[in-house]
Amino acid sequence: MKNLALDYFRKQPSYCLMVAPKVRDMVTRLWLEGNGLRTVAETILKSDLGKQSIIRYKQYVANVTAVTEDFINSDENTRSIIMGFLSYIEEIYNELEYKRNGLAELSFEALK
Repeated sequence: MKNLALDYFRKQPSYCLMVAPKVRDMVTRLWLEGNGLRTVAETILKSDLGKQSIIRYKQYVANVTAVTEDFINSDENTRSIIMGFLSYIEEIYNELEYKRNGLAELSFEALK
């Protein structure tokens, strides 16, 4: 579920056009204020924007699959979705760090 959620946050057009720019802006603002990844992630996750992102993913899954609401809202699946969202925030944060350190031309795959 974590990887499916991460893929959604990265690539789902409805999310990418409507919510993702707001998430990117919030990560960038918090990063520019000098906050570390943990603070950035916690702040966004606790914000209305973070909650909206998790809810949008759950609604998306419920609309495109045959899973029940009980399944998608289970504690285990909710944690996995949140982990996917945190991975998405981490990617944005790391991209900012790479750009600051002059590593913008490197891809995430090249750094692993």
